[in-house]
Amino acid sequence: MVVGDSCGLTIQTLVAGGDGLGFMDGLAVFVPLSAPGDVLSVRVREVRRDYAKAEILELIEASPQRVSPECPLYGECGGCNLMHLSYEAQSAARLGIFQEAFRRAGVLLPVDVGMTISHPFGYRNRAQFHHAPKGGVGYARRSSNAVIPVQDCPIL
Repeated sequence: MVVGDSCGLTIQTLVAGGDGLGFMDGLAVFVPLSAPGDVLSVRVREVRRDYAKAEILELIEASPQRVSPECPLYGECGGCNLMHLSYEAQSAARLGIFQEAFRRAGVLLPVDVGMTISHPFGYRNRAQFHHAPKGGVGYARRSSNAVIPVQDCPIL
């Protein structure tokens, strides 16, 4: 596998940070904005010794967990990573990521850990705004320092 290769990939789970995880020839491949169960055509952006990162070229078969994001800036803005999932799937993914972090650290949780479910929107009470070069304020673009002007944010 080399940078620029295109291949088919099925996403198995989500990892910390919200990327989907699939495997190609035994190599872990991380794909932003993907969902468990997605069947994708991806392009490899980066290859390391024990993992690769890829971007979605085409959604061949959508996961049943996938929904249309409420925010028009989703995917461009770097503030949200799971809005392409149903709220139930987001909650389950967050809990799974939490439990996996403890498992990887070798810490046995004494009891089953549950979650307190909030409202799917309007729950965030803090945000970091940046000054946009052409005036106004906005959020940082995904994987960038560039600023996207924001008029409204569904989770804020």
